[in-house]
Formats: sequence, C-alpha cells, structure tokens
Amino acid sequence: DIDARANASDIVDFHLNGPVSIKSSIYTRYYNLVFGADGAMQTFPLLTWGYRSTNQKGVIDLNGHSQTIGGINSTVTIAQPGNPGRLLTTSSPATIVLADNADHSALSTQLRGPLTLVYAPTGKYTMSFKDGTYAATGDIVVSNGTLRLEGESAYRDVREIRVTDGGTFELDSTKAGS
Repeated sequence: DIDARANASDIVDFHLNGPVSIKSSIYTRYYNLVFGADGAMQTFPLLTWGYRSTNQKGVIDLNGHSQTIGGINSTVTIAQPGNPGRLLTTSSPATIVLADNADHSALSTQLRGPLTLVYAPTGKYTMSFKDGTYAATGDIVVSNGTLRLEGESAYRDVREIRVTDGGTFELDSTKAGS
C-alpha cells in the first residue's frame, strides 16, 4: 500500500517502476504518480481524486508506459477558477486500460498527451466522464460496458473512437466538438 502524507504546499513524486501490488485504491491529491515501466501494477487498483488538483499536484503520469487499472473515480466537485482539475497524462504514446468491476464516474478529469483509453470492464458497467477535457491525441476504445462522455466536456483531440460488439459509447456533451 502507498500511504503518503504531505503538506498542501509540498509536491511529492512517487515513481512506480513495478511490479507493485496495491490492494484496492490509489488516492492522489498532494502527490504525483509517475510510471517507469509497462504494467507496473500487478493488481488493478482504482485511481481516485478526492478534490481538484492543480497542474502540479495530483497528476498521474503514464510517462509512456501502458497500464491496466481498475478504473478512475473522482466524485467531489469543488469550483476553483483557473484550476485545471484532475490530470491523467503521458509524454509519449501509452495506453490505459480501465478494467472496471463497478460503475465509476470521473468529474472534471483531464486526459492529455498521446494517450489511448481502453474501456474493458469485467461486466456491463458504466464509466462516465463528466465536465472534463479529453485533450489526448490517442484513441478511445470501448470493448465492453458503456463509456459515457457528458456535461460541459470537450473531446476535440481524440483520433478515433472504436466500439466493439460488447461495448456502448454514449455522448451527451454540450461542447463535445469544441
């Protein structure tokens, strides 16, 4: 387990070079996770943001390393002008697979860089991204369950959206093409 406490003004980077076993959840707020190897996590934890992060804290950086996780969850909305929200990013091409085993919602979450998002839950679950920005230049692939993009979200940079026979893609966004 990662149990790290930091002052709000501190920026702490945790480098996960694998193999790492995490019981159920990684909660980021005051520290950043930076991956140093593909498949660094042997288990598939849920990545959770409890509050809005800044562009310096609460960042999950795949750093060009593909990962499979349990899902993404961020349910608390706190309005802070100029605050970019939760950030999942990569500097070079990487894939993140969401292998959910429950419904999850990610509010105000930003995805950036050459990132491909694959939604592949273990059942007919739903992953909702609401009021976020998908500035990633990779693909969105839905191979099972429902991936829902909604609210004041913009998804202008996605390269391709692919939905297989077991998947559903729902778009309910007032700014989807902006």
